[in-house]
Amino acid sequence: MVYSKLRGRIKEIGLTETEFGEKINLSKSAISQRLNGKTPWKVDEIEKSCKILGINGTDVSLYFFKN
Repeated sequence: MVYSKLRGRIKEIGLTETEFGEKINLSKSAISQRLNGKTPWKVDEIEKSCKILGINGTDVSLYFFKN
């Protein structure tokens, strides 16, 4: 799974992937693994991400669960 829509949203709000990772308490390596589909997202990481990125509940699947 590639998270291109999520990557786009991170850039859209003016964050680097590293800055975004720091905001949800993930290292540069950990955020890279998740965005490249190597490590699955945890529920709390998705919840924090949605708050930071302004993703509403109905759109979560568009960013985290679609291929």
